[in-house]
Amino acid sequence: MNEVRRGTTLGKQLQSLIERKSFGTNMVEERTLAKMRLREILIRYPEKPMFVTINTVAPRSYTPRQLLAEIERKTKIGNSWVNNEIKHMRRVLAVR
Repeated sequence: MNEVRRGTTLGKQLQSLIERKSFGTNMVEERTLAKMRLREILIRYPEKPMFVTINTVAPRSYTPRQLLAEIERKTKIGNSWVNNEIKHMRRVLAVR
C-alpha cells in the first residue's frame, strides 16, 4: 500500500489490479509484482551480507545484490522470497 500511496510505477500497477479486483487471479502478474517490489526494497540496503539462510545444511549469507540474482535465476532461495512476498501482498490486501 505504501507503493500506491507514493505513486510509484509498482504502486500504479498494484492499484490497477485492486480496482479490477483481479489481484490473485493471475499468478504471472503476482510474481512480476512481487519481484518488482523485492527489487525496490533490496536496492535500498547497503551492499553487505545481510540475509542468511538457516534451514540448509550449510547456512549462507547473501548481499542484496546476490539475493536479487537468486530471484532472477529462479533458484530455490529466490523462489522462496518471491512466494513469501506474494503471501505478504495477499495478506495486506485481505486486511484492507
